[in-house]
Amino acid sequence: MTTWLKFVAVSMFLGVLVEILARALRLWVYTPPRMVAVNVLVTVGLLFGTLAWLTQGSALPVQFLCGAIIGIAYEALNFAGLNAWTFPGNRLGPLKGRTALTIGVGMAWGLYPVLATLLVRFLARP
Repeated sequence: MTTWLKFVAVSMFLGVLVEILARALRLWVYTPPRMVAVNVLVTVGLLFGTLAWLTQGSALPVQFLCGAIIGIAYEALNFAGLNAWTFPGNRLGPLKGRTALTIGVGMAWGLYPVLATLLVRFLARP
């Protein structure tokens, strides 16, 4: 398995865990439901896994910021017309409304490259 593939696989694994939790708690709903697979494979796995791989030598806050910028753009794209998922009641915990969700959830995307890097490092330890 190449180093890049490790980052992609770990990111997909993290994506699956998050989606299981989100579904159990009904944090967001995919429209259509098959978008969950696209999101885990393409967005979390390929995009954020590649981002983690590309930024692996950077400080973790830099990785977080890169992920958050992409995450905010992705959430904005969803509200602007992608409509791949919705938040029940247009809220998620304390976040209410499109702007708060775009920024708040978008920032949370920044955790993917950080967590993927940390997990890849952990798994590489002897």
